[in-house]
Amino acid sequence: MTQLRLNFYGQFSETYQEHRTLEVSMPLNVSDLKAILESEFDLLKTIQYRLAQNDSFKNDSDAVDHTPIDVFPPFSGG
Repeated sequence: MTQLRLNFYGQFSETYQEHRTLEVSMPLNVSDLKAILESEFDLLKTIQYRLAQNDSFKNDSDAVDHTPIDVFPPFSGG
């Protein structure tokens, strides 16, 4: 098992605190991690979100490594 640090932003940080740790089995891809996150954190089932790692957004097929995962709610810019 690997301890994976989660950094929550926006409304997620208000609900789940800014930082959490989750134990996961590796290897893992983003799609697998999303399934785990949605089973642990109910709000993620109802709101679209994006995951980033190493300063870049990840696609569902991307591999997850041991570095922190950033969890972003929907946002818009202008």
